[in-house]
Amino acid sequence: MSIQYFIQENPFGKGKAFFAKTNTKQVITEDKFLAYAAMTGTKLSITELKAVLNRFKESIGELLAEGNRVNLDNFIDLYPAIIASFNTPREIFNKDRDDIKIRCRVHRSLTKTVKEKAVVERQNDNERQPNLTHIASGINNENVIRWPYSTTLRGNNLNVGNRKINSIIIFSRNDHNQVFTVNAEDLILDTKGSKELSFSIANHVAIPSWLTSGHAVYLRVEYSGDNPLLNRVSTEVKTYWQALPPNLEDERGTEEEPAA
Repeated sequence: MSIQYFIQENPFGKGKAFFAKTNTKQVITEDKFLAYAAMTGTKLSITELKAVLNRFKESIGELLAEGNRVNLDNFIDLYPAIIASFNTPREIFNKDRDDIKIRCRVHRSLTKTVKEKAVVERQNDNERQPNLTHIASGINNENVIRWPYSTTLRGNNLNVGNRKINSIIIFSRNDHNQVFTVNAEDLILDTKGSKELSFSIANHVAIPSWLTSGHAVYLRVEYSGDNPLLNRVSTEVKTYWQALPPNLEDERGTEEEPAA
């Protein structure tokens, strides 16, 4: 296991010409984290670990809401911060106008542990993290979700060595429960070199209503690794999705889908 980086040219033209850019292998979701924890150093089941984790998160939220600072030894330090400014000293905090942020500091001991355990490796070019920069479709510059209308992703290093696309993940940053994963067998894919990838979602896949509600969502592509915990994931791209207008649903007809 290692922390990997690749070399990137300095865009500012000052100082050294190149610098190391860290490549995050994948986003470890809560489910993946629990699966990993259940396999290493505990007799608790995933269900039991999830219950503990949920209570852990609830407890932190409750303590912070009471104005406490939560200092977890050798891990993190969390504390609330009031974000407000006033015209006079008599004004008071207003939830509709002002804000509360949660600040987080990582303990030095955790950083030290990672430094001691990590092996740092430079990546080969074909192992660099896929980088999404743009997303588009052919209908009113909005993305649609059903075949035969395809959505095109553009970026760099989208063809990662001999790895296959495992899934496309669409999610909301406002609600962690809003995650829509489309597995490879439900995708119609067309890879066009390392800079472009087109896909359609098969018609039998149920689409969650929040996906086409008009709010911003984010998309990333996950590639298969040696095991599910070593999958490689692309950067994220922001987008808005819409359902097909009724006239386009009618025009689509009954043409047979290609094999995924």
